[in-house]
Amino acid sequence: PPPPPQVIASHIDLLLSYGTLKRQPRTGWTNHGLNWHSKVGDVYPPLQPDTWNVCETVAEHSGRVGAMITLAIPLLTNYANDPNNNNGVNIDIGRCVTMGLVHDLAEGVTGDITPYETSKITKSEKRDRERKAMEGICGFKDGVVEDGKEFWWDVWLEYESGTTLSSILCKDCDVLD
Repeated sequence: PPPPPQVIASHIDLLLSYGTLKRQPRTGWTNHGLNWHSKVGDVYPPLQPDTWNVCETVAEHSGRVGAMITLAIPLLTNYANDPNNNNGVNIDIGRCVTMGLVHDLAEGVTGDITPYETSKITKSEKRDRERKAMEGICGFKDGVVEDGKEFWWDVWLEYESGTTLSSILCKDCDVLD
């Protein structure tokens, strides 16, 4: 049977939240003099040689983190399957790629706060703001997440914990990008 209408509405809601990241410039880029471009709708103006200093968006970054994960996991698992290796890497690629895509979802609400902006906001305040933003995005109320948003909430919490192999890989790809 098809999913209930409230679950479909929740998924649409999540996609709309993710869509805000397409219009959120990465602060580290703008802080270093790269220009935030104006767009008409979601269409970039044609790139001309004098506009190559345009900064990227949080969505572009998150997409690249997801892509990096898809490249890294086969390398890790091939190494893990080597009979001379006893480490045994077991990562759920779908969950880990989802983590890469949603790790900065809260920034659609909070803005992109870089680790170097500690004079403006503490790490604890940044975490609190992002958690409140994710609670809003995921419809968190009375300790319960809205139907259809549980997976994204769980994946985001796992990323924030930084304690699983998937979250460590995702954080490494995030920093590398």
